[in-house]
Amino acid sequence: MEKSKVWLIIGLIMIVSALVLRITSPRDRWVCDNGQWRAQGSPRTAQPTRACVDNLSIDTELQALSDILKDEPLSNSMELPDNKLVAEESNLAEKFVDSNEPKSIDNSLQLNQENISEIVPEINVGIEESFLDSNPESSFQLISPQPDELLRSPYLISGRVWVPYFYKSVLLITLQTESGEPLFSYSLDSSVIPSGSKGWFNFQVELTFDTDANDKGLLLFNKKSISQKSKIELLLSRPVYLAPSQKDV
Repeated sequence: MEKSKVWLIIGLIMIVSALVLRITSPRDRWVCDNGQWRAQGSPRTAQPTRACVDNLSIDTELQALSDILKDEPLSNSMELPDNKLVAEESNLAEKFVDSNEPKSIDNSLQLNQENISEIVPEINVGIEESFLDSNPESSFQLISPQPDELLRSPYLISGRVWVPYFYKSVLLITLQTESGEPLFSYSLDSSVIPSGSKGWFNFQVELTFDTDANDKGLLLFNKKSISQKSKIELLLSRPVYLAPSQKDV
């Protein structure tokens, strides 16, 4: 595009120069017109004997300028990129791709599926331990009976305790009527927990009681420390309904 502008300026200068020469040149002279000498005005000299070639003709200049402008865009559009430049651009593109590819990870740092499956439970246990240590009331969970459940003797109580929290302790289970009359009592010593156990320990206790009619009852769960015999901590109080056993009905 810049070259086209330069040639256009040169062409304009040549046209202006030709016009100026035409205007300032004498009127009485011989001029070359289409290959023939033609008298302009009353020339005082004889007709020239040299060949008639009108290099300063406006038509000749315009034709030459037209040919230049016609060839210039064609030459620019047909210009092909240098092979060396193409090769350099290709190398730069490959280096850019290589620099943005993720680096390979050392095999020693990669974890396979088996390792992950071993680590995840350990993480979960660690989170659970931290939670239970800061929330002792959650260290005991009663599965059955449910609140206000109707119980008939015998009945199987089930639940679980958090082993670290019940170390050197006794779980006291008591059933009493709404008026406070004791019907059942049981002590679950932490010594029944296998040595080296971690996490939760599931327990089941058979509840037996005698009642002649339907009545309301209260099931109490207390933790008693062996090292501090006077210290008793209430863990759960669950209201239930009591019914006579099938053999008494």
